[in-house]
Amino acid sequence: MTVWFNTFNFPKTEVGSGKFRAPVQTLENLEMKKTLVAIAALAATSAFAQSTVTVSGIMNYGVHKSADGLTTYGALKGDRSKINFNVVEDMEGGTKALAMAEIRFNSANGAAYYNDTANSSASAKGASLMEQAMVGLSDKTLGTVKFGRFTNVIGVYDFSTFEDSKYGTNASLASYGRLSAQAQYDSPAFMGFTASALSASKSANKYAAGYGWGPVDSVDYSANSATGYRDMNAIALTYVNGPLAAQLSRINGLYNDTNNKFGINYTTSVGKFYYGYYKQNGDVGSVTTDLTAAYATPGTAFANTNTAGKATGVAEHTAQEIGAYIPYGKFGFRAGYVRNNKDVVVNVTDGSTKATKVALGAEYSFSKRTMVIAQHAKVNNGAVTANASVGAGFGYTTGSMSFLGLQHSF
Repeated sequence: MTVWFNTFNFPKTEVGSGKFRAPVQTLENLEMKKTLVAIAALAATSAFAQSTVTVSGIMNYGVHKSADGLTTYGALKGDRSKINFNVVEDMEGGTKALAMAEIRFNSANGAAYYNDTANSSASAKGASLMEQAMVGLSDKTLGTVKFGRFTNVIGVYDFSTFEDSKYGTNASLASYGRLSAQAQYDSPAFMGFTASALSASKSANKYAAGYGWGPVDSVDYSANSATGYRDMNAIALTYVNGPLAAQLSRINGLYNDTNNKFGINYTTSVGKFYYGYYKQNGDVGSVTTDLTAAYATPGTAFANTNTAGKATGVAEHTAQEIGAYIPYGKFGFRAGYVRNNKDVVVNVTDGSTKATKVALGAEYSFSKRTMVIAQHAKVNNGAVTANASVGAGFGYTTGSMSFLGLQHSF
């Protein structure tokens, strides 16, 4: 805090020719001096916390060609159009207050929603006007706590070359990477390692559209879950040091599902290389998104019938992904491949739902912040439909899909 003072002319008594003595100290002058000294001391010693607000965002717009031949327009899933407001208040002593709000919107019409993992480029609403809203505290000795709806520790780091773009590969589709009513603790970093614990209330996450858990316009999964419903919690160990980053996490999901995830990337002079691993432990029952009534006994998995009001089951499985990003001048090239080890639909053993996916992408940068993006994916997903599972079926229909668009970041 800076305080500017005006110059005060105090009475002076002349002594001799051209010489001055100290001002005559009247009671009024003394009181004024005391006031000025007090203000200066307050400005110099008081711990006035300083807040920094950073505004940033992404705008992209393009044409989508889906696997079923549908052409739509809007933002690329994963690089959604958004505006971020990040606040940091330095409270001194190594403690900071944190806050963040994020607006996500469809660049085709400005509506407050974003793309989901289905074929349409703009088929799911966001949680609300503010897709993310977080408040927290950070201490260099004690760690960081965050509360609200925000991209959490298992969804925040760069462990897939395409993030969660529907045209890309991601071994677990970043499932549970952002929930409502979350609480997260991150320990201070030690030799590159950070330990994290996360929880989210089931009552605030009973609705879903695609994988956008939260209060959106969709099915009430708390009433219609084939396996019951519970609070979500997870633990994660993240390592970031130089060119290497890795994360291992254990997730107890909303569906009563239990998952293990591992992601790693390594940066070289040639580019960045990725590996991802996801394991669902045990069969899990889920529902189709057009379900309208309760239908099943909790804890029971069902075969996929692709029929409204019927249950679908996701068999225990693993998924693995490899990927790479190679920069070359103003160009950047991406490639990824992901596959499940076996059928992901329960009671199916003929290989028809053993999903694989190949994706290619390229970017050309006109400047530091403006680029053209192209992505293409080919999916072999068997009988797995767009909403058959959480983190297992890749959320796509068999076939090829592509995107071409323009992006500007600020």
